[in-house]
Amino acid sequence: MKKLFKLQKIMFFVYLIMLVVSAIYSLSFMTSYQDLFGFSLSKNQGIISFYDNMISFNNMIFWFSLIGCISILAMFMLELKSKIPDKFALIVTSAFIIVNIVLCIISFVKLPQLMSEYNAVDFTYMYLEDTSLTKDSVYVLKYSTFYLGYALYTVLGITSLGFGTILWINNIKYTKQLKDGECNDATE
Repeated sequence: MKKLFKLQKIMFFVYLIMLVVSAIYSLSFMTSYQDLFGFSLSKNQGIISFYDNMISFNNMIFWFSLIGCISILAMFMLELKSKIPDKFALIVTSAFIIVNIVLCIISFVKLPQLMSEYNAVDFTYMYLEDTSLTKDSVYVLKYSTFYLGYALYTVLGITSLGFGTILWINNIKYTKQLKDGECNDATE
């Protein structure tokens, strides 16, 4: 039981770190694409459409990360760092974990769509609206944000599943030991 509780503590901090990284990613997601803002000519409709879709995705991951930040508060209030979770803590934490897994699934669906749309955008008329560009300027596609998103949401999904699993295992084992009279303390 002590090894499982130690694993719970480790997963608590890994999960916490991943939630913070997810929040930072959502705040910095559009930074690489700020040069695509403000276009209005019909010749740049592809850029406008792509930018709007990126903003929509960014808003979604921001709200999900805000829920993640709320879950950090809940984790501390439920004392998951120092106690085996009771049923209430399991239900609350499981709900937050499910939200994070939904975020990961949506991201794995949406990121390839956005990358595909990004590849298809015609950037040849950007110079008409951006005075810092010339007719001969070539827009360089930036994929690092997409790849970072894949990595982040893969690790967040695995961490969420791992943390949720260890919480449930600890609760089940603790409850069994309590029924058998072997244990009477939920803290380590």
